[in-house]
Amino acid sequence: MEPVRNKYTMRKATGKAGITLMTLFLMTGLVSCNSSEDPNLTWLLGLADGTSQSTTGQVSSTEIPFSYNIDNIQQGTGDFVFETNKSIPVEILVEDPDGGVQGTRVLIRDANGERVLFRAVTDEAGNATGVVTVNQDEQSAVIEVEYNGQTLYVDLDITDVLQATVTVLVRVRADVSEIADADGDGVPDNEDDYPQDPDRATVVRVPAEGFYRVAYEDLYPKRGDADFNDYVVQVYHEQDLNASGKLVELRSYYTHIAKGAGYDHTLHLALPSEVSGVATVVRKDASGTELESQQLNISSGNAIDILGRSNLTISSSNTAKDQTFVMGHSAELTFLPDAPVALQTMGKAPYDLFIKVLNTGHEIHFAGRYFAEDGSDKYIDSAGFPWALMVPDYWQWPYERANIHDGYPAFDDWYLSAGTESKNWYDSPVAEFVFPAN
Repeated sequence: MEPVRNKYTMRKATGKAGITLMTLFLMTGLVSCNSSEDPNLTWLLGLADGTSQSTTGQVSSTEIPFSYNIDNIQQGTGDFVFETNKSIPVEILVEDPDGGVQGTRVLIRDANGERVLFRAVTDEAGNATGVVTVNQDEQSAVIEVEYNGQTLYVDLDITDVLQATVTVLVRVRADVSEIADADGDGVPDNEDDYPQDPDRATVVRVPAEGFYRVAYEDLYPKRGDADFNDYVVQVYHEQDLNASGKLVELRSYYTHIAKGAGYDHTLHLALPSEVSGVATVVRKDASGTELESQQLNISSGNAIDILGRSNLTISSSNTAKDQTFVMGHSAELTFLPDAPVALQTMGKAPYDLFIKVLNTGHEIHFAGRYFAEDGSDKYIDSAGFPWALMVPDYWQWPYERANIHDGYPAFDDWYLSAGTESKNWYDSPVAEFVFPAN
């Protein structure tokens, strides 16, 4: 569905991705009125003064006029850890003059309105919390608040926001309309991905389209050669969320697609220590034939074995110019937590996905997760480079004896600017230096 932003006049919020707090006040007019069509409706005189930087916008519709204010904007680059996606924690509070409004449906879509990035129904206090995950170069998202059978739209610029408070003032209080909701979870049947299951409401795919490619250098703690082809795997996730926006099931899919190293590796996933539940891993060969299934009890951060020895999970290195791409083994993970988990607790996809280098005994993790006693990042090398990198699905890894600087000239602009420039550096490969796998 295309957002009807052309109906309204909106001013976008600016800043860097972080925490967005949206407070929706459903207010009566200054005189008595019984519905949104009552001619006695009057606009509130204005928003309360704030001490922080703010952006305001006036938005109106024939049914429910409203305005919004975005303040407490904090801007900055933060620590650069070579991330090509960003996760934005979202805290939403919906209120009317009597307090928090229970049962208001909140959605966040991508800028085109085609993909649901988050959906929740406010609790008894009017709160809904979640996380939106997008590529770093995505600049906006659309907040939708559904109230009294109508949808209110706010276009939010997420280019450089660290933290923002979004206040939406609706000028009239209206009774919540009846909806068809077979399972009684507050999400209408026509929006509910599981209309007969009160414990599930929304499927969110991460990334929203395609998959990620995750590439590792395996010489840790020594500097690598920056070809990022030692071990390459592609992955995507499906999150089942309940009506409160919490995770009730995680499904993850992994495929080994390149091995340009002499060392051998295994692939693992560590979930946060406070998360417990049951994991099932189904491993398949390159043709899709099931090889084995394993069930594990997960608690206290113990790692899940995803794929076995890399010399056995792919038959070609897929890194030489005379090779034709050959798919490797795959694995499907299903994780059922013991209790619904807040997305903020789960962290950013692909979560703590790491390899073990069997020849050296070392683990290779993403930067930004583990730190030495002096505060330095354990997985940033002496040249300021990571040993793990995640990129979109069309990224092509460098050939053996090439490196990422050769294959992607814009990578240096991104790296040297700490991620502020050339955010889509992976869009411009040099064919001479990269393996043609799409």
